[in-house]
Amino acid sequence: DALSNTQQMNTATTPIAPQRALFIKLGEGGIWEPECIKGKRIKVGYGDISHDVCARGDWDKVRNEYLNRGEKQREATRYTNELKNFYESGPDTLWITFFGRKLWWGFAAGKAFADAENFKYRSMAAAWCSADITGAALDITRLSSKLTMVTGFRGTICAVKELEYLVSKLNGKTLKEVSRAKVAREELLNALVPLIRNLTWHDFELLTDLVFTSGGWRRVGVLGKTDKDVDLDLIQPVTGERVIVQVKAAATMEVAKSVVKSTASLAQYQRVFLVTHTFAGAANCKRLGHVEIIDAIRLASLALDAGLSDWLIDKS
Repeated sequence: DALSNTQQMNTATTPIAPQRALFIKLGEGGIWEPECIKGKRIKVGYGDISHDVCARGDWDKVRNEYLNRGEKQREATRYTNELKNFYESGPDTLWITFFGRKLWWGFAAGKAFADAENFKYRSMAAAWCSADITGAALDITRLSSKLTMVTGFRGTICAVKELEYLVSKLNGKTLKEVSRAKVAREELLNALVPLIRNLTWHDFELLTDLVFTSGGWRRVGVLGKTDKDVDLDLIQPVTGERVIVQVKAAATMEVAKSVVKSTASLAQYQRVFLVTHTFAGAANCKRLGHVEIIDAIRLASLALDAGLSDWLIDKS
């Protein structure tokens, strides 16, 4: 909660334009992540390297010290560069890390210090942010793997190659190719609606069945009219949740009210759905009592997500 509050109170609102970005791994296995996010700092180990030597920028001495210990030139150079980036990066350097399945970002301020264990740390100019400048959360699931793959880096600090993409995300901008894809998806959804409304009753009921079963639901009984109040009797195998689906090609508000009334006493079911491709009820009505209403537009979206767009085209 403390981390969440910190992020909410300090979300940036001004577009950023860093010259570069560095990813930092906050301790082995992320052990320093909570401390650094809450404490508004970045931190590295390197307790065996003199802070004073680093502070005065004697990087040749740091590198030679690693070589004298038997480190290979490649590793000695990498360790030295990581420390140099940590100590010398300026206000035009964006720092990022990943914690709690979110991307966190910010800018370091001032010089580096060493604690009692000779671990090095720097303060952030402001609190770490886990949202873009519009306030949208930077969940790892909504980020390109080209960016998140940086978490697999075996060292402590590395440059972020996908700088343009990263800055666009933090500034709340949508990439052109994403915008085009969204427009194309919206056009496809709009095109699927009339196809759904043109289905025969049998195919409309079958589409409803396919949408739910593709979502992991399993029919308890055969599809049909074994019960006047139930077209589909479904169970979620993982959670054991039971649902009723009533399928109506066309439905009015009175029809929806009758479904609410007829299913009110069926306590063994956790949810009830009314699926209709032509709903004459109130505009944008998504629920009536305990009954969730799925109209043609929402059904088109569910069908698209289930990979049934070709099925709909073929049926038409």
